[in-house]
Amino acid sequence: MASDGYDSSSSRPSGPYGSDPGDIANLALSQSTALMPPSNLSDQQLREMLKASQIHQQMLENQLKELRIDYEELEAANKSTKTSRAAKKTLKGESLEISRAGGMFSVFGELWLSKTTLGIPLPEGVDPLNPSRYNDPAGGSEARAVIAELYSHLKPHLQLALADDDRCESFKEIYLAQFNQERADTVHAARLFASQLFDGVNLSPRLFARKSVNDRMTSTELKNLLGNPRQPGVAYPSFPRLIYPNYDVTSNRPYRSMALIKFLRIKLWGPSSIEDETVAKRATKGVLWDLDGATPGMIAMAATVLTYACSPDQTFSEKSLGPSRISWGQCFKCHKRAILSFPTAHRNDLLSWYNKKLFGKDPDISEPSSSNGPGPGSYDEEFEDLVSGLDQASVKSPSGSPAIQPNPQLPAVPHSPPPAPSSFQMEQPEPEEFAEADKPSDEPQNVARPKNNKSTTRKSTRKPAKK
Repeated sequence: MASDGYDSSSSRPSGPYGSDPGDIANLALSQSTALMPPSNLSDQQLREMLKASQIHQQMLENQLKELRIDYEELEAANKSTKTSRAAKKTLKGESLEISRAGGMFSVFGELWLSKTTLGIPLPEGVDPLNPSRYNDPAGGSEARAVIAELYSHLKPHLQLALADDDRCESFKEIYLAQFNQERADTVHAARLFASQLFDGVNLSPRLFARKSVNDRMTSTELKNLLGNPRQPGVAYPSFPRLIYPNYDVTSNRPYRSMALIKFLRIKLWGPSSIEDETVAKRATKGVLWDLDGATPGMIAMAATVLTYACSPDQTFSEKSLGPSRISWGQCFKCHKRAILSFPTAHRNDLLSWYNKKLFGKDPDISEPSSSNGPGPGSYDEEFEDLVSGLDQASVKSPSGSPAIQPNPQLPAVPHSPPPAPSSFQMEQPEPEEFAEADKPSDEPQNVARPKNNKSTTRKSTRKPAKK
């Protein structure tokens, strides 16, 4: 006896089209008939229907492909987050402080750091904010400046731990692990939120998917953000439009782009603060790191990472080259060197502007009413000449510092292969998948640094910026 639509005496299911092969054929015929077009259509109409169905099928396949890309990226990000959180849960006490210090320095100091550099003893009489650090990298001036800057961001007991021969190896392992992880998180966040950062530019989030290399390479909007009208023949100039306020390269206020501010707000206070100048009170990185203010390295990091996010490259490496042929290590040094080479008054004013936008602090120096400065005879007029020099990849020194040789410009490359080198001959590093300053300045430096003698977990007292 049949029960629940199944015939116990047969392997075939029972029902209206169950055991009879003729019924099965009738079912197939009825379904195919329902999908067939009417018989009174002309050949031309049938061809048009076929073409429309093929276009619709292609559209569905493209949507499926995009969804798969999004799923893969979200799955990878989820795995990375889980791994990072699991590692952090195992760290306690001083190890946790070392880990946080490493993550902070990748945002506020340098984007790349080797174990060799981390092992250099603290040098005496080295000013890490003097641009002369880049004069003799082969002689170790840059490495000594980096380690001096790193020590300035460490609490006193962590400085002793790094200098202790018995503890330095474990310090390096913990510090560099979080340093590299934080850089990877920063780059991921840049592409994840890039479509929301550039005011007035309509960008699709799918444009920044990892596999959308050709789309980023051919996008007119991204070409405009990465270009500079002062260098029309250069596809990837050293100082792209995206670092200028309102993308105006004639402004003598580079690095005052709201895109940089929005990205840093996301990094420090979370995605919900992208349009908000108030400080988050939850345990965001800005709170856990006990931050006191902006630094030149932080601004250079934001400019470099956002440039990468808009580029067709898929690997953010210090030395290896992607489709853009940009050395990202050189790109970061170019930006940081430029900021350190600003006249002291302007550099302090720039840092005060960032402190106001990111930390809700009143600026120490009043902001100019015009992006082009108050007029002749001011430091803004001097800085306008400096900006013109930056467009040619030549960075001047502040008064009292030794002259700096022109910095090699990032290679110019068209959007179609083969890549064409720029007028500057830049040493090409060997391709690799992943890579691993001495004279004090006579001028005072007004650079806010993270506080060294407070606990890393403090309650935020950040208030809305005064209007």
